[in-house]
Amino acid sequence: MTFSDLAARVARGYARLLRSVAEVVLVLAGMAGLAFAVVFPLWWLAVNRRELYTALIAGSFLAAALLLALRRMRAGGREDPGVSKCGSRIRRILARLLLGVGAYGTGVLILRAPILGIAAALILLAGAGILAFGRGERSDRGR
Repeated sequence: MTFSDLAARVARGYARLLRSVAEVVLVLAGMAGLAFAVVFPLWWLAVNRRELYTALIAGSFLAAALLLALRRMRAGGREDPGVSKCGSRIRRILARLLLGVGAYGTGVLILRAPILGIAAALILLAGAGILAFGRGERSDRGR
């Protein structure tokens, strides 16, 4: 092995090491920027607009609970193909109840913070559309 080959190998090794360090620094900087982008608006709302912050956090928890409940209801029908009609009826009633609660929460949010309320209404409409039309069944089977 010549001196130039050895020097080239060492240079490539240090280049890989520096590239890896640069990637780590970029990932950490991206994580810090993302954390700042999420935390700073929440902090500002908590300090300056407490009502809006409370509504936003409560709406987030409600949306997460609705999502978990809908997933559990949809998964329940897949696990047991012999679900009775009563179980299916309860799932439909609960789904409509959850959509009603979501509509009420969206209305309250529209009155308190119209921009967030409009966004919540769009999300609610998308969820209702998925619930109504997103299942594997055909919706026009009666025609």
